[in-house]
Amino acid sequence: MEDPKDSEDKTGFFTPSVQSFFQDERQDERSSGDIAGDIEMEVPSSSRDDLPREEEEEGVELLPEHSKQQKRRRSWEFLKSTRGISMILALLLLVILVPIVSVYPSRNKARVSSMSSITDTVKGTSNGNGTSANAYDNANPNSSGSLAMDPKDASFFTSRIPPFSTLDPVYDLNLYRYERPANSSPNSRLGPLSRKALPTNAWYQNLLRLGLEEEPTRDHRAYTIPYVIDVAGDIPGVRIHGTRLDATPSQITVTVDEPYALILGAMADGATQGTSLGKGYEVHQATDLGITLQWEAFDMKSTLARGSPYVTMVYNGAVTTPSAVTARSLGLLPTVYSQTSLSDSPIADTNRRVNCESGEVFRVEEEVQLNFVNGQRWVLFVSDAIDMKCQSNQGGPTILQVVPDNNDTESPLIIRAALIMPSMNSESMDGDEAFATEYLGQLRSSKDLFPGELTSVSQSFDVESGTANYAKISFDWDPQSMNSGSGAASDMIMFALPHHKDLMGASVMTTLCTPSLIGPVCLAKGTTWDMVEQLPVVDFQAPRHPDPSHIPAIAAALKDDIRYQIPTNFQIGAGDTYFSGKTVAKLARILLIAEELKDLCELSYNSEGTIAAEYAAACNGLELPSDEDFKTALDQLRGAVTVWIKNNDQAPWVYDGKWGGLVSCGCLYSDGICTNQFPDCPAFTDQGLNFGNGWYNDHHFHYGYHIYSAAVLAHYDEEWAMENYEHVLLLVRDFANPSDDDSFFPAFRHKDWFRGHSWANGFTNPKFFNVMNQESSSEAIASYEATALFGKVMSSIFKNNGDTERASAAEKIHNIGLTLTATEVRSTKKYWHVLQNVDDSERIYPSTYEANVVGIMWSTFVQFSTWFGTSPYLIYGIQLLPLTPISESYIDLRWAKEMYAPLAASCDQGCVAEGWSIQLFAILATIGHADMAVQQTLKLSPSVYEGPGGNGHSVSNTLWYIATRPFVDEPYPKEKVQLIEIRELTCSQPATCTREYLDSMAGEYSCRSRIEWLMHVEDMPEIMACAKIAGEEYQSECGLCLPGGSNQEADQDNDTGSEESVNNDSHNNVPPTNDSPVPDPVTDTTNDGTLTCLQPTICTNEVLNRMAGGHTCRARIQYLMESYGRSEESACQQVAGEEFPSECGGCLP
Repeated sequence: MEDPKDSEDKTGFFTPSVQSFFQDERQDERSSGDIAGDIEMEVPSSSRDDLPREEEEEGVELLPEHSKQQKRRRSWEFLKSTRGISMILALLLLVILVPIVSVYPSRNKARVSSMSSITDTVKGTSNGNGTSANAYDNANPNSSGSLAMDPKDASFFTSRIPPFSTLDPVYDLNLYRYERPANSSPNSRLGPLSRKALPTNAWYQNLLRLGLEEEPTRDHRAYTIPYVIDVAGDIPGVRIHGTRLDATPSQITVTVDEPYALILGAMADGATQGTSLGKGYEVHQATDLGITLQWEAFDMKSTLARGSPYVTMVYNGAVTTPSAVTARSLGLLPTVYSQTSLSDSPIADTNRRVNCESGEVFRVEEEVQLNFVNGQRWVLFVSDAIDMKCQSNQGGPTILQVVPDNNDTESPLIIRAALIMPSMNSESMDGDEAFATEYLGQLRSSKDLFPGELTSVSQSFDVESGTANYAKISFDWDPQSMNSGSGAASDMIMFALPHHKDLMGASVMTTLCTPSLIGPVCLAKGTTWDMVEQLPVVDFQAPRHPDPSHIPAIAAALKDDIRYQIPTNFQIGAGDTYFSGKTVAKLARILLIAEELKDLCELSYNSEGTIAAEYAAACNGLELPSDEDFKTALDQLRGAVTVWIKNNDQAPWVYDGKWGGLVSCGCLYSDGICTNQFPDCPAFTDQGLNFGNGWYNDHHFHYGYHIYSAAVLAHYDEEWAMENYEHVLLLVRDFANPSDDDSFFPAFRHKDWFRGHSWANGFTNPKFFNVMNQESSSEAIASYEATALFGKVMSSIFKNNGDTERASAAEKIHNIGLTLTATEVRSTKKYWHVLQNVDDSERIYPSTYEANVVGIMWSTFVQFSTWFGTSPYLIYGIQLLPLTPISESYIDLRWAKEMYAPLAASCDQGCVAEGWSIQLFAILATIGHADMAVQQTLKLSPSVYEGPGGNGHSVSNTLWYIATRPFVDEPYPKEKVQLIEIRELTCSQPATCTREYLDSMAGEYSCRSRIEWLMHVEDMPEIMACAKIAGEEYQSECGLCLPGGSNQEADQDNDTGSEESVNNDSHNNVPPTNDSPVPDPVTDTTNDGTLTCLQPTICTNEVLNRMAGGHTCRARIQYLMESYGRSEESACQQVAGEEFPSECGGCLP
C-alpha cells in the first residue's frame, strides 16, 4: 500500500475530487431530490491521514486525496465498465496534452487540499443544541459531535518537539541585523535569560522591564490569578494584592486596594517606616507558567506561578554566603509587612493568640493567621519552626519579622502566604464562613508543595509522524517541598480556569472556587496537568461546497475579482505589514475560490446523480475565470508574496538581536514609496508606526496573513515553495517557534498557555497598567490556521520530493499550528464570546456586563471597545475577520444567534460604507438565512471592500462564506431579521453617476472611494462630498457625479457663461465648503421630484435651494436622511418645522 500523500499527480488537470467522484459515482446514487440521503457519515478523524491507497489499473495513478475524500471506497466496477475505460483513456490523453495548454498550476503534485466529491455534504447540518455537525466540531470544546476516540484512550508520543529550523536569520538567510536603541533593549537585570531570545509578549512582560537605575512602580506587576502581584511596596519583596471585580455594562475591572496588600520581603530589624534599601531585582528564571525574581538587597527569591493560591518566598539562610553576611550586617530580616492594621491578635499554630502591641517574640511551628481591619484573612506557612516578633498599632503598619538569633540554619527558610478567598456566593472577603473553613483546611493540607523555578508547558501528539488527531498540553509545576520529605503528588493545588475545568474533570474541586476576571477559578490537584485537545481539520476549503443556488452569484463576482489588483505600493513592498498582508491574502482567497468553482462545475458536467445535476444546472452557461486570467492573478500573487517574504527593498525585514525577533525596518511612506532606507529603521523608534511592529505588537496578526498567502502560493507552485521555504519559515518561527533550541526566537511569542489565548501587545512605553492585551481573537486564530496550512502544504511537497527530513519538520509545523489553533479557539469561545441567555453555572462574566462580546481582553480588564472606535459593529466585527474556513470553528450557532440582534441594530450607514456589514451578513448566513445574506451582499457598493472592515474581503469570498454555511434546523426567526438599508451612492445624479462611473479612478483612488471617505471620515453629507470631489478636486474624472449636473451641463444652462456663474450654478444644490463662495439661491418654482417632503407643489427647488444657516434646506434634509437614517418626512419635519421654519417652511410635510 502507498501513502496517498506520497503519490504523484499524473493527470495534470483534474483535481482529486474528479478522481474521487469516479470512484464513488455508482455506489453513491440515491433517490432523486433526497439531499439528506446524499450526506454520508464521516470516518473517525484518526484515519484521515493514513488511509491506504491502492494502485490503479492500467498504470493510472491518482492524486493525493482531500481529507474529506478519504472516507470513500474505490469503485472497481466503474473502472472496469465501458465508460470507466473510456474515462481512463481520456485521462491518459490529458496527461499528455494538459501540461502543454493548461495554466492552472493547482493540479500539480503539491496539491494537498482539493475538491470534495460532488456527493459529499453540500449543506452540513446543525445539531439541536446549536453546534454544527461538521469537521470543525473537532475544535469545538462544547460540541456534542462524536469524537474519533475517547481522548483518555489515546497514546501520546512525548519526545521533545525539535525546532522548525535553526538557520541564522543573518548569516544563513541574509537578513540585516539591527542594533536597537538602548532605551528599548533588555538590560542586565534579565540575568540568565539574556543567553537566549527573550519573551516580548509574556503575561509577566512588565516585570521584565525594570531599568537599571529605576525603582519598581505599581506598573511592574502581573496578574497570576487569583492575585495581582507587584514589587512596589514599602520594602523590597513581592506585594500581594487580593482582588475584587468591578463591573459595568461595558467593562469589568480587577480592582485592588493597595494599602491592604501583604508583602513578603525583607527590612531592617525593628524598622517601622519601611526601608531606604533599593527594591530592585533580577529576573532569575522565566517560563510559560512562572517567573522567578531575585532581590539585590537580600538573598531571597520568589517564583510567581500562574494559578497558585499561595505566594512563596525562599530566603537563603546560609550564614556563610556573602549576601547573607551583608544582610546580617545591615540588620535585614525576613519580613511580612502590610500598611493595614490588624483587627485582632494573630493566631499562631491555630490556637495561640499573639500580643503584637508588646512586641513579644513567639514561636511558630507551622502557621500564623492574620485578620486585618478590611476583613481580609491571610495565613502564613513556614518551612521550619521559627521565632517571630510582631508589631501592629491602630492605623499603622503590621510587621512580622523572623528573629535571627535562634534561626541559624544551613537550609533556606520558606514562607508561603495565602489569602482566604471569597466564595463565588460571598459578598465580602469573609462572607461565607463554611467556604472559608473548607478552603483553609485545603490550604493546610497542601501547604508543603510549591511550584519551582522550572515549571513548563509541553505538547505531545497521538502520532509519531503524520497529522495528529489529538494534542496533549501538559503543565509541569516543578513541585518543590518545604520539608525534607516529599508530599504526595495529589497534595499540590493550583487554581484551574474555566477552560481547564472542561478538560480536567475530576481533579478539579468544584466546591472550592473563587471569582477571577475570566470566570470562576477552582482548586485542582496534581503536580502535572494533562489536557487533551482534539485538533481541528484545517484546509483551504470549507467542510462543504457552496450551495448550488449561489454558484451563479459567486461566479459573477469572480469575473471581476480575479482581476483584482493589489495596490501598487504593496506590490513593491512599500507600506505596513498588516494591510499589505490583508490585501495579498485577499487575492489568495480569490484564487482558491476560482479553483473550487471551476473544479465543481467540471465535475458536475461529467457526473450523474441528484446533486451533480443541481450543480450542473447551476453551472450551466456560467462564465468562469479563464486560464489566462487565473495565471495572471497567480503571477501577481507570486510577485507580491515574494516581495514581502524575501525581496523587499522598500521596508526590508531585519533581525533584532537584542530581543530575538523578525521586525520590519519600517516605511516612511510618501507618493507610493518608502522615503527611508536601511539602516534608517523608524520601526525601532516610532511606536505608532506599523501598529508598533518594532515593539512586537501584533506580529501574529500581521505575519499570519503573509504566511496564509505563502501557503496558497506553495499549493500552486511547488518550485517556489521549496526555494522560499526557509524565508517563509522565518515568519512562522517568529511567533510559533516551539523550541528553546531555536536560539534566535522565543518559544511561542504570543501564546499564554495558561489562559489558552494569545497576547498581542509587546513592550509598549509607557507600560500599560492593565499589562497585556489582545483585541482581535479571530485574527489570532487565523494566524495559527495559516501556520497549520503552511506546514500541511509543505509536508506534502517534501514527501513528494523524497525530502523526509524537511517533511518531518513540516509535519511538526502542521501539528503545532493545529494545537495553537485549537487552544485559541477554545479560549476565544470561552472568554471573548459572551453568552447572556445562560444560567449561572455557565456564566463567565458578571451579569452586569451586558455585551455579547469582549472587544479588548486585558490581563486585568475586560472592555467592550476597540482601539479604533466604540461603535458596537466595530467591536463585534473585529472578532469576525478574516472569513476563512476556520471561522466556523469559533462562530458557533448559539453565540451567533445571541449576538446577531445587537450587531445588526448597530450597523448603520457608516457600518455599511466601511465594510463592517460583511461580517454581519456572515452571521446572518450562520443563523440560517444565507439567501438573505446573499441578497444583502449583492447590494453592497464595491467600495466597501476598500474600507477598514472590508479591505481583506472580496465579493467572491463573502459570497463563498455565506454559501458554505451549514444547514440550520432551527433558524433565527425570520421576522426578527433586521435587513440593513443599503443606499446607492448617486450624488442625486442616478442617470450619469452610475456604479461603473463611480468606480473609475481619480488618481490612486476611485471617485466613489474619495466621496465616501469625505462622507464617513469627514462627516460630510453626500451632496457636499460629491460636490467637493466632482466639482472641485476631480472634475474631469468624476464630473458626471456633480449634484445639479456636470460643469458642462451647468455651462449650457447659464446665460452668462462666465466661470464664476458656472461654479455658482454647479454648486446650486450643495452646501458650500469652507473654501467655496456661498451661492445665491436660484429662482425655480418647480421640483425635480428627487425630494418633495410630501409637498411637491410648494416644496420647490427655490425653497430647497435657499440658504439656511450656511447650508441649503435640501442639503440639511438630505444630510439627516443619509447620515442618520431618517425618513424623508422626519428629516423635512426637523429642518422645515423646527430648525429653519422661516427659510425652509415651504417644505414642512
